[in-house]
Amino acid sequence: MRKIHFFLFLIILGGGAYFFYENFPSENIFSDNQERIEVRQESLLSEALSEEVSQVIPEEIPARETKESLPKDVLLEDVPFTSQAPFGEWSNPMFQDGCEEASLTMVRFWLTREALTGDVAKKEIVSLAKFTEKKFGHAIDTSVADTERIFNEYYGYNATKLHYDIELGDIRRALGEGKLVIVPAHGQKLKNPNFTRPGPITHMLVVIGYDTKKKQFITNDPGTKNGKGYRYDEDVFYGALQDYPTGDHVPSKKIRKAMMTIAPNEEKDAILEKVKK
Repeated sequence: MRKIHFFLFLIILGGGAYFFYENFPSENIFSDNQERIEVRQESLLSEALSEEVSQVIPEEIPARETKESLPKDVLLEDVPFTSQAPFGEWSNPMFQDGCEEASLTMVRFWLTREALTGDVAKKEIVSLAKFTEKKFGHAIDTSVADTERIFNEYYGYNATKLHYDIELGDIRRALGEGKLVIVPAHGQKLKNPNFTRPGPITHMLVVIGYDTKKKQFITNDPGTKNGKGYRYDEDVFYGALQDYPTGDHVPSKKIRKAMMTIAPNEEKDAILEKVKK
């Protein structure tokens, strides 16, 4: 009797196991569900990443200007030249420290398209030096920012702009736009053989062009009588660029490469009419 009961128990147990197996999700169905779960997880992750990236990256990223966008050969040929000592009076402190005034003089006569003779240049440099001395208490060194102030206030011409932490491409681009460029520099690092050794530490000069083939900047350097169209290799030139404080040869605490750009505009003739008088 016990054997019969045990046999019936086995039959019932086997049937339940068969029913459980038949109604439990198959391995393929489980695999399909797993794939759907993984796909959903990937979708959610993708959405999350997209949302995170959209919060970090702006909708429009301006394209970085390439070397191809820079002008190749540039030369503003109509820029007049004067040294800071038009008649070789280098021992006179007014001319010895007159690179800023001489640079502004060249720019002023470029704007007005007037002839710049030695007599006229000397008179202009002296006049600018007196204006600088009255404004700052001396006429020795003026930073690029104060040099711009002198130009704006003395000539009443404001189509100028200061640029800091510049690269070579910034100078070339400004020249390509027809603007004159004034740069402050560590004069000794320019390694100009025409300078009286060891050369000036604080110096300012006018940039009038760029030669792509020779990789040279073309300048009107007032620090020498031979400065008209003087060329500097771009690596030497860039290495020497350095703004300096206004004062009596005050050491620079921080090296910053800077430039002042001067742009002619439609109103220049009217604005500078008073300068001619």
